[in-house]
Amino acid sequence: MKLNKQKLPLIFEHGTKALFNGDDLQSAILLKADGKPVQQIKRIFKHGRYPAISISGKKTHIHKLLIEYYIGRQLKQKEVTHHANRLTYDARKENLEVWNRAIHASFHNKDKTLTADHRKKIGEANRKRKGVIKMPLRRNLPLATIISFRRDGWSINRIAHYFGVDWTTIKHRLVLVHENPELLEK
Repeated sequence: MKLNKQKLPLIFEHGTKALFNGDDLQSAILLKADGKPVQQIKRIFKHGRYPAISISGKKTHIHKLLIEYYIGRQLKQKEVTHHANRLTYDARKENLEVWNRAIHASFHNKDKTLTADHRKKIGEANRKRKGVIKMPLRRNLPLATIISFRRDGWSINRIAHYFGVDWTTIKHRLVLVHENPELLEK
């Protein structure tokens, strides 16, 4: 990223009760802008449940912008920002922590129970999700055929596709044969 040589300090206007360090937020905005010009007056608004700011036409939550500035990198896909005091408007450095997404969800959802109707809706949404290939993971397959295909030079993926199973099923069967040669005699 290029260092933005903004001469005038940024002025923050907001109607939210957001808490943050203005100097850190200015530095984070200039770094995120990556050398592009930045308006001097920045309006802080509520986007969802969090205070946000617009940088080059893109809405960015302040807490995410600041934590990335503090740790010196972008958050990985499996990382989220946790507010230690649970106040979503508090984006001060001492209140922000980087957590694993799954652990964070578990932390905030413990002791919550889902109604049967809600579980049903989640299941339906998961079934409708695009891009998910659903193949049976395990199935009894003719071992002799698998070995024959391997001897003919077929890849594990090609055999798995032939039987309509996941490649791990084929790999598992071949490992069993390798570790237990007596299975070939059956």
